[in-house]
Amino acid sequence: MVLVNTVEELEAGALASVPELDVFPVGPAVVSLFTEGEGGTSGPAGAVGDLFEHDENGYMEWLDTKPARSVVYVSFGSMAAVSKRQKDELKRGLAASGRPYLWVVRSNNRDDGFDDAGDERGMVVGWCDQVRGLSHPAVGCFVTHCGWNSTLETVACGAPVVAVPQWSDQDTNARLVVQWGIGVRAATDVDRVLDAEELARCLELIIGDREEGAAIRESSAAWKAKLQQAIADGGSSGRNLRTFLDQFPYDA
Repeated sequence: MVLVNTVEELEAGALASVPELDVFPVGPAVVSLFTEGEGGTSGPAGAVGDLFEHDENGYMEWLDTKPARSVVYVSFGSMAAVSKRQKDELKRGLAASGRPYLWVVRSNNRDDGFDDAGDERGMVVGWCDQVRGLSHPAVGCFVTHCGWNSTLETVACGAPVVAVPQWSDQDTNARLVVQWGIGVRAATDVDRVLDAEELARCLELIIGDREEGAAIRESSAAWKAKLQQAIADGGSSGRNLRTFLDQFPYDA
């Protein structure tokens, strides 16, 4: 028997393809989706452990000042280091897009000369409560490496995606993002670097007024609703967890 961090509705075909295995999809295993923080917000800093320092730059208050669906949220995960060339291209692409951005760059991944102050449109932070950030109505797009946790979080929060996979399972996750209709996969060079022009193109497609972007936003909202149903009382993830637990008799 295997517990998997996914949702039945997301991967029904893949789960059905292994009938010989007892697989129980019980995700998304995102603690902050199930907790209430200060002021009634989900994902309190004290409820969820993180690997790196918290950032107290007031990014949530900054997001509060931005129009709905206007901000580009950029994060390539908490483990891998982003190359200087990639950071330079991201900076140029964000500037070319003309859109406000919230960019997460760990303090130990900032090269000499890296401007951590952002610019008049953007904010650079060392850490972000990702679920809270992605859930904010000002966020219109998530530029991500497509780690599985980030992928589940963006689906659960309904944030459209620019997928920039780097290694391991991230290519598969990026394909799923496109298959679900919640984002686009950006083209990269042989070194997996996303250039500024491609980033600006993808951002315009998703946040702009094009039909493709509207369809992606609609799909993102639909999948968010499905995941909310899955983790609600009586939803598929709860039922699957109960079925798993029922395999092990216990005294009341």
